[in-house]
Amino acid sequence: EEEIQEKTLLTEIIVKDGVSKRIISRKDRPVVIISSTSWTPDEDFSILLDALVQLNTQMENNQKETEASSTSSMSSRQQQPHILVIVTGKGPQKEMYKAKIEKLQ
Repeated sequence: EEEIQEKTLLTEIIVKDGVSKRIISRKDRPVVIISSTSWTPDEDFSILLDALVQLNTQMENNQKETEASSTSSMSSRQQQPHILVIVTGKGPQKEMYKAKIEKLQ
């Protein structure tokens, strides 16, 4: 019999009969986006930020439509993925964008 021994954000370690192990991707794993920036005007971070806002809006609308049209059990509902965005770098506009991101949360 297989059982989950350990989980990370992205993977699960599956053990079979207490011996063999295999690592699989979690079904509920997030989408991971990694970006580096120097937080300067020539690297317009607002493009990524605006795209993420639009994506979030679209995902929320899709979820509402799915829930409205679903008359059966929750298992028939389509779950939207979580998105993990990692941004690295230092620069003059970093604090400005951090404030914008905080307002969105």
